[in-house]
Amino acid sequence: MQFSVRWLGLTATLLISAAAYAERPIFGDTFMLGVGGMNHKADSTFRYTKPPLPPITLDMQDLDMDQKATTVWVAGTWQYFDSWGIGFTYAGFDSKGAVVASEGGNYGDIVWDVNAALDSDLSLDLYIVDLHWDFINTGDTNVGVGVGLHIADLKAGISATASLDINGTPIDPPLDLGTDSAAVTAPLPDVSVRAGHRFGDSWYLGGTLGYFGIKVNDIKGELISARGALEWRPGGGHFGGGLGYQYVNIDVKDTGGSSTKDYDVKFYGPILFLQVGF
Repeated sequence: MQFSVRWLGLTATLLISAAAYAERPIFGDTFMLGVGGMNHKADSTFRYTKPPLPPITLDMQDLDMDQKATTVWVAGTWQYFDSWGIGFTYAGFDSKGAVVASEGGNYGDIVWDVNAALDSDLSLDLYIVDLHWDFINTGDTNVGVGVGLHIADLKAGISATASLDINGTPIDPPLDLGTDSAAVTAPLPDVSVRAGHRFGDSWYLGGTLGYFGIKVNDIKGELISARGALEWRPGGGHFGGGLGYQYVNIDVKDTGGSSTKDYDVKFYGPILFLQVGF
């Protein structure tokens, strides 16, 4: 018992001391806005199944979808107290593909056989809001925890056509087998840890790691996210930039209604950005 009391007392002393000498972390901004571009790669599978059809998992590689994309990245922070802040991030990914099917399959109301022509598209818009608290904050070094919400807008679609011929003569246009798409908006809360250190006046290296799994009504989701960045502000001023890296893995299953929608989306890659703080 004495050990526990002493340990708790020491911990409280350290936290109180850190809070007493706290400054706004990173470069001391109250508000920060960053805008840049991401060059990301995606490894994703998805399916949309309606009974009595069997579940068929579609893969980006099998559909010959472009697994790399350059898109916009936006982030902002309001550090409303020395050790407390709210952050917002937007990231997105879009891809299309066209392939001749090597085997039969289905997606929603569409059913196709071997040699059908498949056109596909996949999009993800990810909105992140998080509340963070730095329980260690010396101005140069910050270590903290956060709770947040990742809102993932996922959509995938398939169009299929089949080529027919009569006595070896192709029929034009090909037979339209249909078009179908499935969309899911998944609110995925997460808990995270974060840490960073400022080197001199001009450089800051920091990162966050988050995870959560949840089931809400008919939607079940799991989220893993990791981000890190090296930021540069000449002389610790208001303007600068940085280079970062992001990894996000979202696994969402929606069993609402008479269908099942299943997405396993991973995207990752570097981020190059400019930022302003004041």
